[in-house]
Amino acid sequence: MTGATKKKNYSIARTTTIALEGQRRRPKSVFAVCVKVDDPDHLTMSKLYRIEVSGEYAALTDNHGEVSVYPIDFFVELPLSRVIKTQIAAALSI
Repeated sequence: MTGATKKKNYSIARTTTIALEGQRRRPKSVFAVCVKVDDPDHLTMSKLYRIEVSGEYAALTDNHGEVSVYPIDFFVELPLSRVIKTQIAAALSI
């Protein structure tokens, strides 16, 4: 066949749906340590993550570089000063 194109099949690796109620608030961005794991390929225990907290859920970039949503109880927020947060953010962007 001349001029025929091949179609590529794509699949979604992970999908999470959350129902949001009430007013939408801007997610709070914090540094947190992972203390619970459901899939060790996606999260690492004791690893520092920058998470965005919205209600009972945390959005983050997982170990595969994908944005994923997990229950907030998978993480413990670190109470850090603004200076330390800035230094960590700068170090993580390198």
